[in-house]
Amino acid sequence: MMVRCFEKGTLTHTNELRVLLDALEKYRNGFFQLFIYDWIAIPLVYTQVSTISVYGYFLFALIGRQYPSKNENEEIVDVYVPIFTILQFLFYVGWLKVGEDLMFPFGADDEDFEFNYILERNLEVSMLIVDDLHNQVPPVYVESLDDEIHLLHTSASAKLSNHPQRQHLRKLKFNVDAMQVHAVPGSGNIFNLI
Repeated sequence: MMVRCFEKGTLTHTNELRVLLDALEKYRNGFFQLFIYDWIAIPLVYTQVSTISVYGYFLFALIGRQYPSKNENEEIVDVYVPIFTILQFLFYVGWLKVGEDLMFPFGADDEDFEFNYILERNLEVSMLIVDDLHNQVPPVYVESLDDEIHLLHTSASAKLSNHPQRQHLRKLKFNVDAMQVHAVPGSGNIFNLI
């Protein structure tokens, strides 16, 4: 379709065509990457092994980090809650959840990407362009601007005074003889000056 616009003269330069084709290719490659990410599923055994290993580790930690009921050294052990084990459990389970979400970002949760909507919307727009709008090209026209363009200002910037750059050398007048380069006799060889 872009090549047809170039042949009709809607696009006047090959650079415009190249930029449009490059942008379209970049857009297409992005959606192809998304399609590949959604298409290739990570095997279920990876998620099962990581989940079982994290929960199994903490099951053994729960049993292994218990304190004996009788102390051999007759010291009082006053620890009721294993705080560091609980913190370790929270961090590991949190990292496990993040890892599971990163492995499958196009899931059905609320915080996942709406990949099916993106694909359906782009398919619908591309079919609309190809089927219905392929002969409707917007008109190309030159904008008519005023001779002097006035930029919009905020109320604070409108109060500032406008000081354009002054061309102070423009007012300086030189004599024509002063602008000429004259060779002065008797200065000798130029190589002696170096």
